[in-house]
Amino acid sequence: MLNIMTSEVKKLKLLNYNELARLSFEDLNKRISNKNYIDEVNTFLNDVMKNVNTLYRFDKKTTKVFLLSYLILFHTEIINNRKDDFAEKIKLYSSDLVFSFEDMFKHKLSMKTYETFNQNLQKYFVFFEKWKQRDALILIRPMLQTCYTIEGLVQQLKLKDEIDNEKIANLEKQHKNLLQNIKVIAGSKGIECYNGRKLPVFIDEKIFTDTEKVVRRAFWDVFEENIQEKNNKQVPELLKDIKKLIKEVVKDETFINDLDISINIDHISAIIDTDQFIIDNIKVYIYYLISKLEKIQQPSEDKNTKMFLENINEMINKEEKLEKILRYFFENYFQKLEKIKYLTFIIKKNIKIENI
Repeated sequence: MLNIMTSEVKKLKLLNYNELARLSFEDLNKRISNKNYIDEVNTFLNDVMKNVNTLYRFDKKTTKVFLLSYLILFHTEIINNRKDDFAEKIKLYSSDLVFSFEDMFKHKLSMKTYETFNQNLQKYFVFFEKWKQRDALILIRPMLQTCYTIEGLVQQLKLKDEIDNEKIANLEKQHKNLLQNIKVIAGSKGIECYNGRKLPVFIDEKIFTDTEKVVRRAFWDVFEENIQEKNNKQVPELLKDIKKLIKEVVKDETFINDLDISINIDHISAIIDTDQFIIDNIKVYIYYLISKLEKIQQPSEDKNTKMFLENINEMINKEEKLEKILRYFFENYFQKLEKIKYLTFIIKKNIKIENI
């Protein structure tokens, strides 16, 4: 495993942002397609993952997709000639990924910057696959139309008094070749479109939303896996994020002071790698945060929060695994805070409108 200083030197050699940005499309594409370069970057990325103490590892395929983010970022106009929302979105995901990778090294591979990088990485991977699929379906649209046209022509030729078998055979050969190309470009989805006799339709906003949902789920999967493997460094970071979100919606100083005293990040950080990191020592924080939630949420949410607390109590009483309890708590708590934050924004917005 490389130490941080060695990692920084290695990064300057392999993934020097300024150097890659100066390369032409052809030169950059040539570099990131080079097998030896991919192997070197793959080894380097996995050493970086070990340095931040995470179980995530890159394989050759994910390394190639990661490297493509530089090509998309620096040469968007060539990669995306359609100039649509999808093109802008893939550029944004690529930009977030590359800059969060740079940020990791600015902050000496801290866990916090790794978490941001990991979320951006998952978003980029999910969206990249959807982008590829969408691009493939766009490419096969004219092929599908041609297939249906050929089928109509063949039917007409077969109804004629004098059947031109040679012409029919040529058309059927073209049809077969087109179907083969459709399968190569879009796989089973392309054949599914052909069999359903439907041209692909895209609802881009739904794809954007679905990407965010998949990434959230992937984040909590990784979190649960880390806790299971006794890698608990995300817990104090998540508690910091909770405190930050609460402070964004609550301005009462007494409330905030009590929050700062009761959620002792230093204490949590001190026990995460010891045998003291057990539910009996953590549940006091869980119960405290739920009590604070009850004070700042809408009354209509009281019933849901009561059920939330009951579910946690049941999990604790049944002695469910720590990773399951923590995932359930954090995942749902963040959802509730985001809802409060959104409602607070709407209320403030309406007050401003009324005062105009």
